[in-house]
Amino acid sequence: EVASGKRFAEYMDEAIFQPLQMKGTGFHLEKREGLAPYYFAEEKSIYEIPHENYLVFSDAYDSGGAGAIGCVEDYAKFAKTLACGGVSEDGYRLLGEDALKQLRTCQYENLQLQSTFTCVQGESYGYGLGVRVRKTPTAWGLSEGEFGWDGAAGTYLMVDPVRQISI
Repeated sequence: EVASGKRFAEYMDEAIFQPLQMKGTGFHLEKREGLAPYYFAEEKSIYEIPHENYLVFSDAYDSGGAGAIGCVEDYAKFAKTLACGGVSEDGYRLLGEDALKQLRTCQYENLQLQSTFTCVQGESYGYGLGVRVRKTPTAWGLSEGEFGWDGAAGTYLMVDPVRQISI
């Protein structure tokens, strides 16, 4: 907010959501269209729970780690942009090549991710700039530098910019 002179939510909307045409994504639940139901499982029962974000403490707080809420189609656009070198289908450069390379470069070689932190863990992953990073390629096709994260609402993101695929 200090660098841009704008609220974080406003900056994200102008720099990411609007250019990538992520029309169903925003902060503070102002854009609810297209959101899938959200469920919680407990002792053989499944409950639908409201679209509320307990990690947002007030309307004045835009959480960078758990504040954006959106639909699957929008998240897929974002993931595809990262997988295609930081450039969207219509040519918008979201992230420079060097910045993307730094993001997915393992910063902590000896860090083994634990299952409490991410869906995918083990010796083949380390930690980059806020993301888990694959240190070695797999025999079944993931490249070194494949990266991603788990979302606060149970989402999972995997980006392989070498193969230009995302999930």
